[in-house]
Amino acid sequence: MKIITIAIMTISSLAFFSCGKMHDLLDTPEKLDKMLATTNNMAGTTKLMKEGMDSTNESIRMQKISIALTELLKKENREYISPLPGKMLPPGKVMAESLTAEEVLLFTKDFVKKVNEEQITDRHPGINLESDDGKKLLLEFEKEKTADLSMLKIISGYLPEPILNQIIDQESEQGAYREELFQILMLRAQFYDKLMLGASIMQYDLDTLGRIEKAIEYNTKLQKIEKMPFRDSITLVVTGYKNAADNELNSEVLDLKAAQKNWKSIKRKATKEFKVKSYAVGEQNAVATQKQTERFNELMQQVQKEIDGGATVATP
Repeated sequence: MKIITIAIMTISSLAFFSCGKMHDLLDTPEKLDKMLATTNNMAGTTKLMKEGMDSTNESIRMQKISIALTELLKKENREYISPLPGKMLPPGKVMAESLTAEEVLLFTKDFVKKVNEEQITDRHPGINLESDDGKKLLLEFEKEKTADLSMLKIISGYLPEPILNQIIDQESEQGAYREELFQILMLRAQFYDKLMLGASIMQYDLDTLGRIEKAIEYNTKLQKIEKMPFRDSITLVVTGYKNAADNELNSEVLDLKAAQKNWKSIKRKATKEFKVKSYAVGEQNAVATQKQTERFNELMQQVQKEIDGGATVATP
């Protein structure tokens, strides 16, 4: 209500200046003083309005983060995380789009540390891991680590480009969170390569333009990471699982040939599986069919260009 009242006051002041004659205000010192006082009040009012709006926006942002994180950590949403953590994707997207660059870095730092350093004995001192209960608790504990890594992949993958670019600009040279930057980029690469392509879109026939376009979009994002000047430093090291094999499975060095492999798979699948589908009739059907065919050919030319030009990774 307060913000609405302030807005009305501001609009009234502006109307006063628009409708009145300026020379009438300036013809005496008293009127000039009155105008300046009114202008100063307007500046204060505008500042107050902005502060109120900023405060409201920040409250909304923090509420979105709180709700999204609650959903990401819910046990029922983490029950089925392989091959695709479907129930974690929507809140993960909200979280990624709500965090600031600094918050992303700190969030990644905290959860990678949690995955790597927290041990089951921290929660269950004196537990016998050879007992049936101990084995069950260990399985649940390490599944939580895997879910945490899935959460980080989703958030890293859905990070808006401006936020990601801001993190790269401030951390890639000698930033305090350079290691976290590399982790975020590795997690983002895993998100597009393993989840959105490998476990999702490429599991279906590429029989529509929409699916082909999505596959190209995901692989383009992956390829962008592979072409970064510091690509050789992009890694994720996981050490928190009890078995060395599980640590090795979840650790990864950026595969500089992954995007190229995907381009070839997209071309092969789309060429084999794409089908022109139109629900129009008569002449309209012919037009729709032609448009789809032309668009498909454009997409295949784009993919082939990437295949032809992607044999070597660009050097900085």
